[in-house]
Parts: sequence; structure tokens; C-alpha cells
Amino acid sequence: MPHIIIEGKSINFESIHSCFTTVIVRKNNYIIKLEDSFLNQSKDLILIKTTVIENNNTNQKYYIQLMKKENRVTVRLDPTTDPLNKNNGVKTSIAKVADIIFSIHKESDNLSITKTNLEAFI
Repeated sequence: MPHIIIEGKSINFESIHSCFTTVIVRKNNYIIKLEDSFLNQSKDLILIKTTVIENNNTNQKYYIQLMKKENRVTVRLDPTTDPLNKNNGVKTSIAKVADIIFSIHKESDNLSITKTNLEAFI
């Protein structure tokens, strides 16, 4: 399963959720739309509603899951909505969410990617 693990002492889930805005990415032969963010009550899980349209005819809707555990966040596909075709648009959407996390946190927060199988998309 495609994933990115980000480590850092000051990862703030509430700020990730509250700073989230709709993002549309047009790249090559696909369109990615990150629509909405949902934060659970215990503030350790965020779901981001995502749509990827490839070649103007293949439409996949799923959630990207952010799980916080201690000083790390795992960004991956939500297992209950896991898309069948993990195409470049799906992989790029996960990388885009990681990019959003880095943009919300300042450089001084010392965030780093410690593990991923999406090197080509970061």
C-alpha cells in the first residue's frame, strides 16, 4: 500500500485540519481534487476526501488517512475506501497531502520523511 511516514516533535493535527482548504491539481493526464478534511474526536486521525480523474474518463473516489502516533504521522489510503487502481494520480495525491503537512509546519519544526514507497512522487 502506498504510504509516507513523517516524523517531527511538533506535528499539530488540529492545525493540519483547520488549515486544510480544497486543492485541485492538474497534471499530465489526471486531475486530483482534495475536497474536505475530517478530524476524529480523539484528534489522532484525519480523513481527506479525494477524487482522481484520469484520462478524463476514469473516476476514483477515496479517502486519504492521516494517523498520528507519538511523533509521527502516517499518510496512506484509507483501507475501507482503498481504490482498486493505484495509478499515478492516486500516488501523487498521497504525496500532495504530505506536501501540505510540510507547508503548514515551519522549517524550524524539523519534519522529515522517515519511510515511504513513493519516492518518485515526492
